[in-house]
Amino acid sequence: MGFHKRWITKENLIMTYKSGGIDSVKGYYSADAIMVSDELCSNVLKLLNENREDEVVQLLDNETL
Repeated sequence: MGFHKRWITKENLIMTYKSGGIDSVKGYYSADAIMVSDELCSNVLKLLNENREDEVVQLLDNETL
């Protein structure tokens, strides 16, 4: 059994959101260990853990304008 870790950057997060929406973002954050590179990625992780998907969508929509 392996250990899956993922580095999440703002650029990759926004590309993932643009290509697949919130469901892709949720899949992107599924790993055994997550390392975030900035405040946006940290905020998205916190909101997803609190099941506040609508706020994640709003936050990412504001970033992609």
